[in-house]
Amino acid sequence: MPKEEIRLDEMELNEVNKMYDSMFGSLVSKQSYDKAYKSCKKNYKEMQKAVNDKIKPPSSMGRGWKYVRNIIYGWFVEDLFYELLKLNKNIKKIELTGNDKEHKIVYDYTTKKSTIAGAKTTFPDFLITLKNNERIYLELKTAAKEIYSIKIGNVKQLYKTMGESQIFSCIVMIDLVNKTYSIHSIEDFLNQHPFVNNRMEGQLCYDIPKPTKAFSKLIEEDLSRYIKTELFDIIDVKKFKYLNKVSDNKELAKIIVSKIKIDDLYFEFRFKEQEFHKTVNNIASKFNDIDIMNISWQEIFDKVDNK
Repeated sequence: MPKEEIRLDEMELNEVNKMYDSMFGSLVSKQSYDKAYKSCKKNYKEMQKAVNDKIKPPSSMGRGWKYVRNIIYGWFVEDLFYELLKLNKNIKKIELTGNDKEHKIVYDYTTKKSTIAGAKTTFPDFLITLKNNERIYLELKTAAKEIYSIKIGNVKQLYKTMGESQIFSCIVMIDLVNKTYSIHSIEDFLNQHPFVNNRMEGQLCYDIPKPTKAFSKLIEEDLSRYIKTELFDIIDVKKFKYLNKVSDNKELAKIIVSKIKIDDLYFEFRFKEQEFHKTVNNIASKFNDIDIMNISWQEIFDKVDNK
């Protein structure tokens, strides 16, 4: 398999196990690794049975059971990352807080449908309490193709989590190809211009620098250095702080929710407008003797007729 791309959704469990063992096996105890593998294997076998029995996979944007494989292998990484975090002496407590924290898919053999277990939440994967009693949320994202980008919605989710919980939140990008990671807060995206990522269904994304930290560094990572309290005062965080404050006032909540939606629409409009002018100018720059922007169709017709 070429190093520049790992297709998890096309790999069998034994292949993934071998890869993850090379990444985490020397860092966590054998007991911890085997526990994570056993959980993944159970989910994998249940998935195979569901496929054979023609159960419909969870909503997957048309990706079918490949989507489920990615989820199961992602839970495997999350479990191993959890075990690695437990070895960090700067951490007092770790809680699983994501909406899929049960790491389980429920298959209904009567309706032939399946769902991912867990109550819907908007919080990241881990809530960590440090030895100095500071708290921080971590959301795991994985890169398997040496392409490092984050959906704009994931960054907006950091704003929302920080505003609602008043707990600092970060994204951890895990590079499966090079066995490295990096940690990013909203500060890394404040002045970035998003781009249309065709590899992610054409969604707007932000670039992330290539992760460079070896997994072994996570054991000594001081997460408190990422916490910057001044970032709670930016507008995009305060929007959700004040929405949370008026949760019992439908009128004020409606105003804030509507204003957030309008802001999001304006943001998307401004981006598309910029991309429009960029594309048009790029086309126009290819003509030196014709003002392609302002030439009329009649002038073009005349040029054709008089050639």
